[in-house]
Amino acid sequence: MPIITLPTSGFVEAKQVFMDYSSQLDPQLGGEHQQIVRPGSRFALEISLPAKRFAEIGAKGAMQWISRLNQAKHGEALYPWPQPGLTVPAMATPRVNGANQMGSSLIIDGATAGVAYREGQFISIIHGGNRYLHMLTADGVLAGGAGTLPIFPMLRASPADNALVEFSPPMIQGRIVGDQNEWTVDYMRRAGLQFVIAENR
Repeated sequence: MPIITLPTSGFVEAKQVFMDYSSQLDPQLGGEHQQIVRPGSRFALEISLPAKRFAEIGAKGAMQWISRLNQAKHGEALYPWPQPGLTVPAMATPRVNGANQMGSSLIIDGATAGVAYREGQFISIIHGGNRYLHMLTADGVLAGGAGTLPIFPMLRASPADNALVEFSPPMIQGRIVGDQNEWTVDYMRRAGLQFVIAENR
């Protein structure tokens, strides 16, 4: 399945969406409410490229957007996860430290020593040729370039030892949701483009 890198020209607005696959159990006879959390919850991104941006990127830029989006309909799209107001320091090459990890933490090494991370910051893990997006749930510092990252949601796949971890920028990889058939230069000029990338796995 081809992975298509989308352009970033003309980016305007994105809405982060959390797709929660936990189960909520409400007893009929007044017992305690239960929530069953299982691996599988993940993220989506709603992107809007308004018509006013057409003047900035022009017909050539619009054609590139349309080309990549159409190709991604037969594969998956790859796009930087937006983190407005956050400047991520330059990193060395963070990697997963140890195989068979699961749960809500990730042990890594290979990062630049002393780099801080923030609650709400995102990372993507490359495993088996695919990216998995996760959010960090606490502030911390990678002393010596290594540490245990608190992540949300829990790992959906156990990454291999030395799998790459992307801090800057983290990337969302997934399907283009919906059945759009009006992606033309003229349509973009008049109405802009709107689409959703949702993680597949």
